[in-house]
Amino acid sequence: MVHSSIVKISRWACLLLLPLALAQENVDGYNNLGRGSCIDNRGQFYSYIQRTLTFPDASTCASAECAKFGNAESYRGFEFSVTKRCTCLFDAEKMPPVKNDASNPDYVSKNYQGVDKVVGTSGTPGATCYRIGVSVIRFVCANVAALYSREISAWIVGGNEATDSLLISPFQNLCREIQEL
Repeated sequence: MVHSSIVKISRWACLLLLPLALAQENVDGYNNLGRGSCIDNRGQFYSYIQRTLTFPDASTCASAECAKFGNAESYRGFEFSVTKRCTCLFDAEKMPPVKNDASNPDYVSKNYQGVDKVVGTSGTPGATCYRIGVSVIRFVCANVAALYSREISAWIVGGNEATDSLLISPFQNLCREIQEL
């Protein structure tokens, strides 16, 4: 039966990713790649703009600081350090300008050679890397839900009687519960 096999697959897919989601601070709109500085596919660090003040957590860093750079094509994500510093990351030589008083700077910056999508971390302690994009759990649940919907449609078209709420609701509820953890 389509319903039971898809529910089993979707529950396993979400449950396998549960430890990954629980071990990391979730920030809407970003993937937490783990401990270390963000690196590109060549192992290069990204250019950065860092505010000289501290932030209470990674979510505040993303929403109160790096969100203002989110529309820049060169914006790649951010790092949040153990000292509560927020570092917004950009492609090499493509940082947007920020207002800064030379005698009392609000920002520090440095150019590095990283370009394009963040693919991993340096693994060194001191910061956590957040790549701009959707969270892993939401991505998996959305894609499994799309597969689930196609299978149900094929099953119904094949002459079987079923309702969307009977078949889709258990999966949607499972993903909703995992996302809220």
